[in-house]
Amino acid sequence: MSGMIKDLRKFNRLSRVANSTLGSSGPGEYAPATTQHVRFEIINDSLIKAHFQGTLTVSSQSMLNSLMTKHIDDALRFIKASADKFVKEYNKEFAETDKEEGKEGFVNKISLKLNELSITDSVEFTSYSIYKPIQSAMLRVNVLIDVSGGDDKKESKDYDGNSTDPVLTKIDKDNTKKFDDMKDFLSKLLKEKK
Repeated sequence: MSGMIKDLRKFNRLSRVANSTLGSSGPGEYAPATTQHVRFEIINDSLIKAHFQGTLTVSSQSMLNSLMTKHIDDALRFIKASADKFVKEYNKEFAETDKEEGKEGFVNKISLKLNELSITDSVEFTSYSIYKPIQSAMLRVNVLIDVSGGDDKKESKDYDGNSTDPVLTKIDKDNTKKFDDMKDFLSKLLKEKK
């Protein structure tokens, strides 16, 4: 599932932001309470996996089942807010880095989009007794997040060494055509001299 890393610099930048902000176990501005937190796992330069974990207090299994959609929606809102904060941190930190490297005016900004088809959830009771009126459960929600933008704008090439940039590809085709025309012209000229 890890996939291939196409842009190592972007992957390292994503990892750096994830490790410096959301990878800590203590509560910060990303976790309003110690009973819930989000952790981002960088899979490759275009995919992140978000892990949400939170504690629920319910009176019964049937109550949990009836409120499950609400709890999952709350978890997804929490993940989205954390992802928005992640984007702000990334764009702020690396806009300065790009400016220092002389790429001013060309900021490698990213955007994140939750892949709603990849949402998985699970509930595990941490305390369960028929004699207690309140039960505790652990809710876990995982979702994949697509990363767009933030790529290095170096000329990318395919396996044959040809440019994959559409503008450069057009220039290469035009130059190849000009070269072929010149070659035809020279071969005609040589035939005429004979």
